[in-house]
Amino acid sequence: MRVHIQKIEKEMERLGWSVAKLAEMSGLSRQTIYDRLQNENGGNIQTIEKIAKALDVDPKDLLI
Repeated sequence: MRVHIQKIEKEMERLGWSVAKLAEMSGLSRQTIYDRLQNENGGNIQTIEKIAKALDVDPKDLLI
């Protein structure tokens, strides 16, 4: 599964969130967030769903 990194970064910027804040709001570790932002390949649907929920976007919008 490919992740739309720019979309995540854009939403983080819109909200004024750091990686730490996204990790806190999604219930994921900072390392997991960093991994998703560094590598568009990989990740599982549960991770994408948690990130999407924290950013208040549809999970399919975060996929390429």
